[in-house]
Amino acid sequence: MSWDYADMSKQASAAGGPQAFVDQKEEKGRQKGRDEMKPAVILTGFFSFVGGVVIAKIYHHFKGKRVAIQTESENAKAELIKGIEDYDNTHQDYEQALTQDKEDDEYMDYDEEVFDDAQAISVDEAALIWASNGKDEDYTYGYSEYELEQALK
Repeated sequence: MSWDYADMSKQASAAGGPQAFVDQKEEKGRQKGRDEMKPAVILTGFFSFVGGVVIAKIYHHFKGKRVAIQTESENAKAELIKGIEDYDNTHQDYEQALTQDKEDDEYMDYDEEVFDDAQAISVDEAALIWASNGKDEDYTYGYSEYELEQALK
């Protein structure tokens, strides 16, 4: 590389000496570099800002979805638990009713087993008992309601 020392000597004198001349050239080079980098720095800053905003929106979008899914999941769990409890309560009542019916049937079977013809009551007696109990079907003693009605006349 060849330098034109004569021209640089004049410029150095004008700048206030060789050191001042070199410092000026160095500062001009730095300023030129800054000027060249401004668009890149501005674009980088802009895209960083936009990227941050977009990322924040995406984050909040998925966070909202997660909250909605968690809420839906909690609601589904609560509905499932309530459904099972309702079923258990209904089924338990039904089971108790079946158990009571079975006990009643066993009691009725016992009465029927020990009840023989020698202990049978007449249709007239059965009609009186049936009528005194509000014509309840549990007090027909094997007679039809028609027979009991006829006996009461």
